[in-house]
Amino acid sequence: MTASAFGLLCALVVGVAMTLYLWGVRRRQLESSAGVDSLNAMHWREFAGLVLEMLYRRGYTAIEQHPLGSGDHSDILLRHGSGLCALSCKHGSAYRLGSQAVGEFADSIRMNDANGGIMVTPGSFAAEAYERASSLQVELIDGKTLWPEIAPLLPEALRARLQADAVASARRSIGFSWLLAVAVGVMAGLLWPGNSVEPATAASVAATSTAAVAKTATSTTMARPVGALSPEEIAKRRADVARAIAALPGIEQAHWSTQSTLSLFVSDDRNVWAGICGIISRYDELRATRVQLNPPAGSTTPVRFKQCHSY
Repeated sequence: MTASAFGLLCALVVGVAMTLYLWGVRRRQLESSAGVDSLNAMHWREFAGLVLEMLYRRGYTAIEQHPLGSGDHSDILLRHGSGLCALSCKHGSAYRLGSQAVGEFADSIRMNDANGGIMVTPGSFAAEAYERASSLQVELIDGKTLWPEIAPLLPEALRARLQADAVASARRSIGFSWLLAVAVGVMAGLLWPGNSVEPATAASVAATSTAAVAKTATSTTMARPVGALSPEEIAKRRADVARAIAALPGIEQAHWSTQSTLSLFVSDDRNVWAGICGIISRYDELRATRVQLNPPAGSTTPVRFKQCHSY
């Protein structure tokens, strides 16, 4: 085998392996991560409603006619077959629930004379929580487990956007992975035992090739306004903005309806614009975000679109 053939083989092996991983595994991870962020951006009632719909599909039914009527984050009683089941929805990405939370939920199950319970969070559970839940007939569902089952219940437009973002990110990563594969192939060919090039010369050429690839990657990165941020960081920053704005007085709900449009449901839009712009302006890549202001139900005020910055 010649040095060039060996280098080409190495480049193909590295490139194909990374492509299979990035497209087959990483793409789904990115979509799942962004999807969980979208669940975190919802209000508790909206999140709990999706969880209920998911459980209805499993065969559960609510004891009360309007299980979310109070909206006080209390446990919800469900019927499954001839038994009762309690549901606890812990909403928020900051949640990392431990054994104490499971124990408190088990007390609630006993008080309601239920046969078992389901605790759901888009966050995560500590290892000791799973250990305690297994002995208390409590099913734990974290964000990673929840997403595949709840994703089909989300609006089609939101799912399509999440999938498109994950595909675009995976394609960018695949492009860079092939640049790396080429660099590996060049170095492998130069280090091939049958190569007649002197070691010092080979090292010099390899270094030059690596520098050229790095320069190309750097140039490409500099061309992107937010090139210093990974797709996961961008998705998290967008979710942070939505959560922060949703917490402002007068804002009922905030979510990203498109890549560039933040949809807000307001109960009182007086004196909220400065707070909205104050949050958005902290993130350079979101400064030109278009903000959609949706009036309260029954209001005669039309939907309005505004921008904090036009660039």
